Amino acid sequence: MTFCPESVLAFTNKAFDFICKNEPEEPDLTWFARQSPGYAPGSPLFSFAALQDNLPGSKHYYFRPGYNAGETNTHLPNKGYLDCTGGYGPYNPGQSPPEVIEVILNQLSRQPLCNNNSTDIYAFILSKILDMITPAELKHTFLTNNGSEAITAAVNLARICSGKASIIAAAGSNHSSTLRSVNIADQLYCQQAGYSLKPGFQYIPFGDAYTLRIIMECAQHEGNDIAAVILEPVQGEMGVIIPPDDYLAQVRELCDYYQTFLIIDETNLTLGRTGKTFTFEHYGITPDLLCLGRALGGGIMPLGALVTSDNTWNNQADKPAFYPPSPATAPFSCAAAIAAMKVLFDEGLIEQSAEKGNYILPQLQRISGKYPVVKEARGKGLLIGMEFADDKLVPAIVQDLLNHGILVTAALNNRSAIRIEPPLNISIEKIDHLLEMLEKVIKKIVNQQ
Repeated sequence: MTFCPESVLAFTNKAFDFICKNEPEEPDLTWFARQSPGYAPGSPLFSFAALQDNLPGSKHYYFRPGYNAGETNTHLPNKGYLDCTGGYGPYNPGQSPPEVIEVILNQLSRQPLCNNNSTDIYAFILSKILDMITPAELKHTFLTNNGSEAITAAVNLARICSGKASIIAAAGSNHSSTLRSVNIADQLYCQQAGYSLKPGFQYIPFGDAYTLRIIMECAQHEGNDIAAVILEPVQGEMGVIIPPDDYLAQVRELCDYYQTFLIIDETNLTLGRTGKTFTFEHYGITPDLLCLGRALGGGIMPLGALVTSDNTWNNQADKPAFYPPSPATAPFSCAAAIAAMKVLFDEGLIEQSAEKGNYILPQLQRISGKYPVVKEARGKGLLIGMEFADDKLVPAIVQDLLNHGILVTAALNNRSAIRIEPPLNISIEKIDHLLEMLEKVIKKIVNQQ
C-alpha cells in the first residue's frame, strides 16, 4: 500500500459516525471541511477556475431537520445462491451491506441531492479519502455518476491538455458502454451493431509493449498525434488476462518519453478486488489519470471518479474539459461511498482478497491440470478467470453451476472463459463449496464427451 491504513481507517470511521448523526453539529462540519482537499481554492471537485473561486462555506452544507426513516427492511438473502459474479465488480463488501444501506436511508430523509454550486460536504469527505489512498501524484478528484462518465472525462481531459486527438487502447478491452467508451474499447459486437465512431482510436495487442513502441515511434515521425494510452491493468472481460509483470512499467516509460498521457481504467477492478487497493499497484506504476467506478458506491449507488495529476488538471482550467454532472456529488451517493470505504478498511477486505485469492487460485489450477477441457485458470486476488478449450462448454458450465446454486458468468469478450469474482468477504467454507461444485460440474461434462 502507498498509504497508512490506520490513518485511513480512523478517518473513514470518523466520517461514518458523522454522516450517521441526525443533526451534525457546526464543529464537525468545520473540521471535515478543513480536512478536505476542496476546502481551499484549487478544489478537486470542480473543473474550472470560476467555480474554484466560489467554494461552499459551511452555510451551504444542507441538512434537512426532522429525521424519520421509519421501519426498514434488512437486505434479502440471495435465495440460497452463492454469488460469484460480484455484480461485475461492485459487490466487494457483499450485497446490500448494512452500513451502506443505513447511511443511504439516513440521507434520503435529509437532502438526497444538491446542486453543484453548493456541493455537499460528503463530496469533500469522499474526495479526501480518495486523496489519502491514491499515490501522492494523483491530487485532483472529479466525481461522476458512473465509471463510463469517468472514462469519457479522462479522454476529454487528455485531448484538451495535450492538444492531440488519437487514443490508443487494447484489443479486447472493456471501457463501459457509452457511445464514446464503446469506441475506446474494442467491443466488436457493439461496433457491428452500428455504434462505431472509429476515427481517433487505435488498438494494440494487450500485453505487447513492442507493438505499442512501434506505433508511438511512427506517430512521432508523423507529428505525434497520440493524446493518451488507455488500459485496464487486467482485462476482466477477456476472461481475466494478466499482462507480463513488466508490461505496464514499459507502457509508463513509453508514455513519458513520447509525452503521452497514461489513463488506467479500474472501473471494473476498483478497491481491493485484486488484492491491492488499486490493481496498478501490482506493477509499480502511477497513471496520469485514474478512472474508478462500480465498487465505489458500495454496490448500492452508481458513482464514479476521475483522479488526476497536476500536469493534466492544471492545464485545462481556462477551457474546461468537462462540467460537473448534476447528481454526481449527491449526498446519498457520496455517503454510500464513505460507508463502503469504512467497511473496506474496517473489515480488512483488501487483505482478505489477497489471502483468499492465494487460497483459491492454486486449487483452480489443480483442477485445470486435471481436466484437459480446462485450458487455464488465472487471476489476481478475487478476480479469477477460467478458460476452456471449447467455448461451447461455457454455457453448460454456467447453467450447471446455477443448478447447484452458484452464480458465475461468461466473459463478455471471450466466450470460452468464465469469470469468478465473489464478494471479498466470502468465507473459506463457501470457497471450498464453490471448488467442490465446479470440479463436479467439469467432471460431469468430461464424462459426457
